[in-house]
Amino acid sequence: MASMMVACVVLVMCMAVAPMAESAVTRDDVANNLAPCLQGYYGGIKITTQCCIGVRRIDDAAITAADRQLTCRYLKQLAGFIPNLNLKIGDNLFVSLCGAKTPYKLNPNADCSTIKTKEVVADAGLSNILTTI
Repeated sequence: MASMMVACVVLVMCMAVAPMAESAVTRDDVANNLAPCLQGYYGGIKITTQCCIGVRRIDDAAITAADRQLTCRYLKQLAGFIPNLNLKIGDNLFVSLCGAKTPYKLNPNADCSTIKTKEVVADAGLSNILTTI
């Protein structure tokens, strides 16, 4: 009975703390990580090692589905401030050009509803353990 009471208290505490948790993603972080892709170009995107490192940092920072949706909205907003943005490059920047996992688009017309949750793939050793339990 005591263990059930402890479990209930922990559950209530988690429910109370969860809404207070801040997003791991900020607009400034997205903009700063994207900056190397835009340096020296008026409306263009320069694909460099530093650009792709920043792109992958943006991708890695968004852990939850809510973070990924927020990241997509930030990228969409930022794209609106880039005059003469090459939309073909902006649409392919994350996955095709920089090898990120989430198909974000740097496009003012991006459809953020297409950004789905990432599938978590268990380590093969852990998977074998879990399937044998």
